[in-house]
Amino acid sequence: MNTDARPLSLLKDPSLLKTDALINGQWVAGSSRFDVLDPSNGKKLADVANLGPPDADACSK
Repeated sequence: MNTDARPLSLLKDPSLLKTDALINGQWVAGSSRFDVLDPSNGKKLADVANLGPPDADACSK
């Protein structure tokens, strides 16, 4: 495996990577996001939705 390649670029089907939150069957982007880092090197892998209980409550109504 090429250790210089970005890990997410090695996905066979990149459409399977979701960065939004699944709430009540809906993909929700949210109003803010946070970075997910590769623990082996500290590089950013993706940014994902930053949601909490109020967001879940809003989507379930």
